[in-house]
Amino acid sequence: ACLLIASVLYNKAMDYYQKAIDIAEKENITDKDMLGLAYKFLGDCARIKGNFAKTLEVYKKARAIFAETEDGKKLIDSLDGEINRIEFGLSAMDKFRDYDDLVSKATSYHKERKWELAFENYKKALELAKVIRGSAKEESLIKDMAEREKWLNNEITRLDSNLKAVETSKKTKPAEYLN
Repeated sequence: ACLLIASVLYNKAMDYYQKAIDIAEKENITDKDMLGLAYKFLGDCARIKGNFAKTLEVYKKARAIFAETEDGKKLIDSLDGEINRIEFGLSAMDKFRDYDDLVSKATSYHKERKWELAFENYKKALELAKVIRGSAKEESLIKDMAEREKWLNNEITRLDSNLKAVETSKKTKPAEYLN
């Protein structure tokens, strides 16, 4: 499996690691360090392929196994760091997906002249942008989110003006809004 990783054949390497794990568990092989490493390497392959949910799953299994052995305990800090980074990344991806959904909805509502709904969704997106920026570690992401916040603030200000104008029109020309 290690040679397959070196040859960038990750799917095949993952198959071999999984077979090794299955055999070790079926045969009740007692070398916990080797079993933990097989899980760790399986997770490494999944991470390289971008399958972070699978990576997290097998890294946690590796961690549990490493916690049972003296040699394995030496690897736990490193593995915990990887687990934390992946959990943060998955959480951030969810937040970005939610942010994009809110902006998309707000933009659609804006085009449809549904000012209140656009306003609400832009406000929610702004709050989420602040959360993302607040948890970001990379300077480029911090700058990007600050720019997005600036744009959202401008949209919210514009919509607020539109909403106020509509309210004023309703008061001065109520007959037009009865239909």
